[in-house]
Amino acid sequence: MFTIAISDDNSAFIKPIGTTDSNEQKTTLYPPPSSQVMESISFSMRLNRLVVYLTNSTICVYRREKHTAILEQILEPREILDSESKRAINQDITFMDIF
Repeated sequence: MFTIAISDDNSAFIKPIGTTDSNEQKTTLYPPPSSQVMESISFSMRLNRLVVYLTNSTICVYRREKHTAILEQILEPREILDSESKRAINQDITFMDIF
């Protein structure tokens, strides 16, 4: 288990919880170079990835890797397809969460 916090400088950090080791490694997550404000961050246990929703409706997928999370994929709303390879989203995303 871990906690995720978004900072004022538009970065975020992931810190394990439930451990007695105060030196437990913290991972920092930076937004992509085309920086938009991070709106929310979720964790997909199925993908074992952090999923970040930006204010411009872009979705970024990160892999948690030691001290810095690695950006693996950037999805623009027009790139999200349904099971028939048709555009799934015809409007901006207003909220995103993973369960």
